[in-house]
Amino acid sequence: MTDCDRPRFEPSVELVPTGKQANSPTGLNVHVQVAQNETPSALATPPVKRTEITLPEGMSFSPSFADGLQSCSLAQMKLGTKEPISCPDASRIGEVELSTPLVPKPLEGSMYLAAQGDNPFGSLFALYLVLHDTEERGVLVKMPGRIDVDQVTGRITTTFDQLPQFPFDDMTLKFRSGPRAPLVNPPTCGEHTIGVEVASYAQPNAPIDVSNTYEVTEGPNGEPCSSSLSSRPFSPRMSAGTLNPTAGSYSPFL
Repeated sequence: MTDCDRPRFEPSVELVPTGKQANSPTGLNVHVQVAQNETPSALATPPVKRTEITLPEGMSFSPSFADGLQSCSLAQMKLGTKEPISCPDASRIGEVELSTPLVPKPLEGSMYLAAQGDNPFGSLFALYLVLHDTEERGVLVKMPGRIDVDQVTGRITTTFDQLPQFPFDDMTLKFRSGPRAPLVNPPTCGEHTIGVEVASYAQPNAPIDVSNTYEVTEGPNGEPCSSSLSSRPFSPRMSAGTLNPTAGSYSPFL
């Protein structure tokens, strides 16, 4: 084997939060493209081995996302088998679509929230991508992804490793948007960076940096848009006392 070290892997990733308001719920659209070289005499494009996405500091999970949310256990996902999944519909958190030269039309599927601790990583947070075309071609792909939260900075990192070794030229992930979206934008306006690394099976230890930036342009709830945490007002107030001012008598305390 020769020319293994020649660069022929040029992925591009576009990540666009659906919300532009600071400190407000937002979904996330992820678009991954890997150009495939199908010329017989040319070097083929190696398959993607690992992707790692690190959200900007200040972006966090949205509490409203948990309302009515369920999770999918390992027994329901049935990883490593050809059996259809039996995850509850309330554990579905988004949609996924993948185009590959191996089949004539895109594969479609869903993203599911993995059960806490009951996932391949034993982690607090994890998710699954499930692609299927079972009716026409019997295709069923299940991919687990690990989610880590930095205990110091709070930054959220999602990693998919050891991905199936098949070529794809386009993959789109759409997380739920609206008031019950899974994420909350950073509390400050301005430009924020989403770190992205993609590694191939040809050069697994040489990931390519395809990080993205996006703009938060609006303040929450119509407030002025601030680009600095120090400029955000923080002036708590407190008042307390009894509702009944009569001495020696019963009174609620507020």
